[in-house]
Amino acid sequence: MAIINCNTGFQPLVECWLGDCYRPDFFDYVDNKKVKNILRQITEETIEDLDNIREILESYNVTVKRPRIFDFDHIYNIYKVGGACVDDELNVNIDEVLRYFPRLIDKQGVQNWLNSYDIYADPGTLTRPPLFPRDDQIVVDDTMYKLRSIDRELYSKSYGAGCSSAIFYENLFEEIEGYDGEVIKEFPINIENCISNGPNIIRLGDTIILDGLPSPTYRYFKERFKDYKIITAFNDGHSDGIYNPIKPGAWISNGEALNFKKYFPNWDVFYLPDAQWPDMSPFLEIREKVNGKWWVPGEEHNDELIDFVDAWFSEWVGFCEETVWDVNVLVINPETVLCITENKDLFKWFRSHNIEPIVAPFRHRFFWDGGLHCLTLDIHREGGIESYAR
Repeated sequence: MAIINCNTGFQPLVECWLGDCYRPDFFDYVDNKKVKNILRQITEETIEDLDNIREILESYNVTVKRPRIFDFDHIYNIYKVGGACVDDELNVNIDEVLRYFPRLIDKQGVQNWLNSYDIYADPGTLTRPPLFPRDDQIVVDDTMYKLRSIDRELYSKSYGAGCSSAIFYENLFEEIEGYDGEVIKEFPINIENCISNGPNIIRLGDTIILDGLPSPTYRYFKERFKDYKIITAFNDGHSDGIYNPIKPGAWISNGEALNFKKYFPNWDVFYLPDAQWPDMSPFLEIREKVNGKWWVPGEEHNDELIDFVDAWFSEWVGFCEETVWDVNVLVINPETVLCITENKDLFKWFRSHNIEPIVAPFRHRFFWDGGLHCLTLDIHREGGIESYAR
């Protein structure tokens, strides 16, 4: 059984979750080969990169757990016939689903499937694969907080059409010691208090750093975590793509969203001036077409792909234009950090702090809009609560 214990992002990592991706045959329903082939390539190479990350982590004796990936052979057809299976009040007729898809065998199988997909949603709400477990859960000390309710009714009240990615993690929840007790909780599921993504929060010992979230959220944290210092920052994106603590006394950041001089006056901060991209000129050609959200290098003129992603995967892509990949690193221990790309100046700074950087490529980060920190969730790190912020 897994034990939850996480107080910082840099104490020695013992166990983590690592995201996973749909298999290439997920796209068998796509007729257009210019679309199908590139989507299959993206998923194949994503799986390869994830497996490589797992191997690296395991070589440092980190226990790695993966979410469950479902078999969605006929998801496209489910969407096409969804109207025949749903009444005016959006109640699903399970018998009708079984009539269309006898391969699902029984009503419980259908119900499990429905818990994973909203068959009557607009195309753009196809559930994203569970690549980024850090988006969906927060770990504070010995407790995990779920940000996506498995309860479809509660979820829809906060997020509208679509369904919860929590279904992918049920197998992992059940492996946590104390699963039936108080170690796993749900955050309030309502629009005012809901924390939309785990990376909006950074734990640093007895301090919780929140980005510029709505005031009800701040009040909730002050009430719920009375023994912690609560610091607010004002980010334009996920916190872990803007600043990241690497070890006691060392931050990397792409700006001053967090007031380092006030809260961490004696810490060395390495400032990354901008996103570390390859030649951006091809991306700039399609920037307006994709609204700065995603990029598959080499496919800038594949209009069929652009139209398909816009229609079906609008919830899969993020906003890669704003992402600083070199900030989004995963610290394995205070002497080792996992990075997506090599940055000579940053690596020199790491080594000046006796930190050895290791490169673990994530080739399709521009499509998925996520880095190594996003792909993982710390479940257990050695050490207890210490004080770091002034």
